[in-house]
Amino acid sequence: MIENMNETEEGAAEAIVRRMKFLMSRGVTQTTLGTAADISQPTISKWLNLEKPKMTYENAVKMDRALRVFEEKILGNGDRIEPTPPHPRDPEPEPNGVFAGAVRFAPERLPIFGEAVAGDDGMFEFNGQVIDTIGRPPNLASVKSAYGVYVRGTSMYPRYNEGEVVHVNPVKPARPGHDVLVQILPEVEGDPPLGFIKRLVKREGHELILEQLNPPEGQDRLMRFPQERVHSVHRIVGMSED
Repeated sequence: MIENMNETEEGAAEAIVRRMKFLMSRGVTQTTLGTAADISQPTISKWLNLEKPKMTYENAVKMDRALRVFEEKILGNGDRIEPTPPHPRDPEPEPNGVFAGAVRFAPERLPIFGEAVAGDDGMFEFNGQVIDTIGRPPNLASVKSAYGVYVRGTSMYPRYNEGEVVHVNPVKPARPGHDVLVQILPEVEGDPPLGFIKRLVKREGHELILEQLNPPEGQDRLMRFPQERVHSVHRIVGMSED
């Protein structure tokens, strides 16, 4: 008999669990017991897996009543009990939005590297100093060396507007057709490298060929640099407004 207390004694709880296991051996499922006793299936599973289960008086009474019903059926005809279908639920509202996957939030901010001098063709002296930070885009969450750079000039308009921030992934390979940030070694040793935001056309022989979409007056659409002056070619993987 279950006494009236906040939590049943260990012996009473263990006795209930033994009765539950007996019924389960005869075909009664955890879900069926939970539906009959109005107790969640995870709670029932927890009782079954604990060496010394604990349950509230209220849950013990509800389970005791449900067990008696099933025990009477089994002792009455000795047949295997078919699981009782759960009570029908009210229809849930139809969702009007679908997530393609889990949203990832990057833990760190993305550094923006600065420049000392900027030219009309988008060239700048890349000094490598952090002048600002922005929220790190999800696609760069695990790329610790990623960085951003402000767009200068209109040589890549309409792809990029002046003042926007390009997101750079230095470890992702760049192929012809990709937008890139290229660092060119200066002619004067000791000066900072020159930075260009352009489109990679190709690397052939000893030459790197870049494209600017909106070249300044008097300049060619294609820019050519000898490979020995190319310090790095980093792929641009995104953009955000200032």
